[in-house]
Amino acid sequence: MCLPESQDKSWQSIPTENRIEDFELTPEVMERYRNYIQSLDNAKTKEERMRLSDLNRDFYDRVNEKRFIIEMEQELEKEFPGFWRDVPKKVRYRWIRRAMNKAKKFGDDPKQNNSIVELCARIGLDFDKDPKWDYITKFIKQNPEDNIDIATDYIDWTIFGKTHDRTGTRITDWSMRGAHPGLPYPKKPYPKLND
Repeated sequence: MCLPESQDKSWQSIPTENRIEDFELTPEVMERYRNYIQSLDNAKTKEERMRLSDLNRDFYDRVNEKRFIIEMEQELEKEFPGFWRDVPKKVRYRWIRRAMNKAKKFGDDPKQNNSIVELCARIGLDFDKDPKWDYITKFIKQNPEDNIDIATDYIDWTIFGKTHDRTGTRITDWSMRGAHPGLPYPKKPYPKLND
């Protein structure tokens, strides 16, 4: 199940009026979205394109964010069957948004960061407050853009015993070269790149 914070009802019970969790991708919304994209493609001048973009930026961003959240929810269920169990969709989406916003704490862009969601799925939303994960938190702070992915692969290798990262690439000493000296060496050594 999606870690202990899914049982914490305090953050789940706050109303979400006009939040992304309540934004529905209805057929009408998706039709408007497609029309907007098409109008951008058909714009003849840069000024016309900028004007169309300015008028619809919020709508476009909301649709893209909701699509991303739905995709992440499905990916987590696929990667960790039973991750969500009976957690309602709105709570799932809120959990993902909270994980995305964790990226801000490390100076990374929350709207471009599914890596932090992946890491939170493995060790919890509040890993940065748990002394058990201090070494991960310190490591990420050094260089969030690269180190979030490395930390996720490190957790996969050391805790979950996975041999491949989320993209299907084999975890090797070469792929993990950026993990040290920031992270402890694992008890089970990484395989050599050329083995």
